[in-house]
Amino acid sequence: MKNYKQFRNELQHAYPVSKWKIKLPICTQLLNLPNFDINNFLWNIRDIYTRLVSVAQDKEKLLKYCSPKLVDMMTWNYTWMIRFDCILNTQWQIKLLELNADYPDGILMHDYTYWILLNGKKNTKHLDMYLQFFDKTKTLYILYKQQFFLDSFYLEYECLLDLWYNVFIWTRDELDFYDGQCYYRWIKIEQIRSCMDMSKFTAYQMDVLSNTSVFMLNSYDLWTLANKALLQEIDHAYIPKTQFLTQDIATHVIENKDNYVIKPIDMYEWIGVYLWNATSHEDWKHLIEEYKNTNYIVQEFVDMQKIKVALYEDGGIVDKELYFDLCPHIFVKDGKIIGDGHILMRFSENRILNVAKWGGIGYLKK
Repeated sequence: MKNYKQFRNELQHAYPVSKWKIKLPICTQLLNLPNFDINNFLWNIRDIYTRLVSVAQDKEKLLKYCSPKLVDMMTWNYTWMIRFDCILNTQWQIKLLELNADYPDGILMHDYTYWILLNGKKNTKHLDMYLQFFDKTKTLYILYKQQFFLDSFYLEYECLLDLWYNVFIWTRDELDFYDGQCYYRWIKIEQIRSCMDMSKFTAYQMDVLSNTSVFMLNSYDLWTLANKALLQEIDHAYIPKTQFLTQDIATHVIENKDNYVIKPIDMYEWIGVYLWNATSHEDWKHLIEEYKNTNYIVQEFVDMQKIKVALYEDGGIVDKELYFDLCPHIFVKDGKIIGDGHILMRFSENRILNVAKWGGIGYLKK
């Protein structure tokens, strides 16, 4: 096992902006789970993706979950990477809580980290599939919102430059639109890789982008699959009971507080999520009354497993027992799955697993 300094020095290249000044806790080794069938797990994830696409392709059903304007923008051309956020309950059963289909970040950083944890055995699993999305003859723009953590996006940019792609990177505000075309400093842009949650786009920006010739790789189409309410359309052992928070069930949810979680259908970074065990009865009642018949869903609460891990953290190696999840990535092009990515693991002392706020990361060994 490498010490902290060795690990940090080897990983710095994957953090081209911060040089790993942002010291994210990272598991010291690839992990195995006892009696866990990875192939069966991935088969079921692919099956759920196929079923979700089938629901989303039914325009009448989709209108129950998305605005008519968004549905009108749809091309039903699913192209990008999807991350499935799953946990193991206390009986070691897998439960899928949601999908991230906007812009799961860290795509190429995962290759570097996995590679170093393999003690130098080179790994380009994500890069190989990532490159299948782009046409070298077309100009690509990596679009992001100005934010604190930019390493993931600039690593993609540097990798593409090294491979002689015609690529630019900057914020959404630098784009101009004329006669159905998209430009960056008078250079015509033909492909956009968005590094933003779709919910952060203004209605005007979404409208303009949907009416240009530019091809959005991770587009509005994928965003519909990440609509958390859509899970109620899928009957699968992995999916906990999920339904709209309506007037009809409000009283039941209030009276059975310990069994549920409520969250908005388009939330990101766990904003607006309320767990029964972190909310008083009075506050819970108030929340249910406030959010019923809005864009909120109620989902069956699933208690989680913990695992003992060693993490590179605070200049050394620390041992902890933490909650964790499993986040397999699949790569999709023109609606078809072109490959599986790494299975990310996120760790936290909190039941809400969000790396940006509380946790660290690792990987399931494949």
